Amino acid sequence: MIDMTAVANDLVSAGPPACDWSMTVFELAIFMCVFRARRPPRVEEICQVIGSWFECAVDPPAASAPIENMLANRWVSEDGPCFRATEEGRRAARPLMNGMIRLLDQ
Repeated sequence: MIDMTAVANDLVSAGPPACDWSMTVFELAIFMCVFRARRPPRVEEICQVIGSWFECAVDPPAASAPIENMLANRWVSEDGPCFRATEEGRRAARPLMNGMIRLLDQ
């Protein structure tokens, strides 16, 4: 007779991979703005787009610390005065966006 309890517990304890929760909602919005842009956007353009999404004013100084953090994490890269999405940023944003889509679909 096989002990199914041990097998079932092994599956539960393994579970799905852990999520990386280090990107804030504001950083995720910045990343999505940069990622979707047809050309690398400047900070002012990023703030304008995010402000329209959240229906509020977003000043460039409010975005400076999150963008610095995103540069340090290599989620975005500088292209002169503009920003580009990186593969590291895509990897960090992907599970968060997938979760948000599932949340809204429920």
